[in-house]
Amino acid sequence: MAASGMASERLEVMVVPGTPRAVGAVRRCFRDLLGPGHPALDDVLLCQSEIMTNALRHTKSGVDGHIRIEARISARGIRIEVTDDGGAESEPGVVPARDESGRGLILVSETADDWGYEHRDGTTTVWFAITFLPAD
Repeated sequence: MAASGMASERLEVMVVPGTPRAVGAVRRCFRDLLGPGHPALDDVLLCQSEIMTNALRHTKSGVDGHIRIEARISARGIRIEVTDDGGAESEPGVVPARDESGRGLILVSETADDWGYEHRDGTTTVWFAITFLPAD
């Protein structure tokens, strides 16, 4: 426990180019941050990949832009925010998939303990949280 009585929290921030290879690079970073045996690693990698892919496909980030990833990691869980460059013509949301494409946020909603989005200064941030340990 930190001196304030709160569990210590680690903040990691990455800004990557809006290219498909950035999704894999960020995935590798999370593997390093959490470690290969972490019980939530696969869930974190799935959610992060789906949200980043949506940002590349549906926003200005995928057209010579950038994606900002912020991760707050503690012993109890992780919260990841993915901020795009804006310009999406629709709100992020779970919609029925008609084929293999379009299932990203369905997977996130079924995998993460919580998720959501917010608009700030022309950008959209989609976030998700996964709990590792229950609160005492």
